[in-house]
Amino acid sequence: MIPWICDDNYDHSIKEIENTNAELALGHLEIKGFEMNAGHMNQQGLEKAMFHRFEKVISGHFHKKSDDGQVYYLGSQYEITWSDYKCPKGFHILDTETREITRIPNPIRIHKKLVYNDKDEDYSKLDLEHYKDCFVKVFVTNKTNEEMFNNLIDRLHNTVDTHEVNIIEDLNTDITASVGDDVLQQGEDTLTFLGNYVEKTDTDLDKNKLKETLKDLYVEASER
Repeated sequence: MIPWICDDNYDHSIKEIENTNAELALGHLEIKGFEMNAGHMNQQGLEKAMFHRFEKVISGHFHKKSDDGQVYYLGSQYEITWSDYKCPKGFHILDTETREITRIPNPIRIHKKLVYNDKDEDYSKLDLEHYKDCFVKVFVTNKTNEEMFNNLIDRLHNTVDTHEVNIIEDLNTDITASVGDDVLQQGEDTLTFLGNYVEKTDTDLDKNKLKETLKDLYVEASER
């Protein structure tokens, strides 16, 4: 069992990892080369080669489930932030005799998106029950009926008991004109959205550096 490795325990932890006879390692690790969230690779932390002696390395920390056959990031058991949107969740059972890892899916989703376009749909009688106890983002692409829109938002706030409703609305700019449907439909948090937008952009610039710059600007703006 490996603790979260920090400055205070780094030397001791690395020594134990290098000298242990254990065949399995379980911890809360930060290993390079694995996805933290969908599309976001971790580029810092520990080298995978450090764990070469273990048959399996099983870790929490990153929200997205992934593995390379030796290192298993189990992912979070449930959605926590918008970066977990549409990311499969669940918990795992480790058979210590067979070494088999069985995943038990969690069907509950608490982050949901609604694309509002009253040119194509009547929202006055839309069933909103599946938004109950959820965090909801309403993306407005076409709003011609103010009363219908306000009624929908009121129902989301007061009828189905949502946790939070965020409205993304820019009637002066058609978001679909510059953002592909595959990006728009994901409904992620801001950083994930920006990262996916960069990936879809036709540019000769270094996309990883561009995403890092956007991330730094976002963090700086958030701290103001």
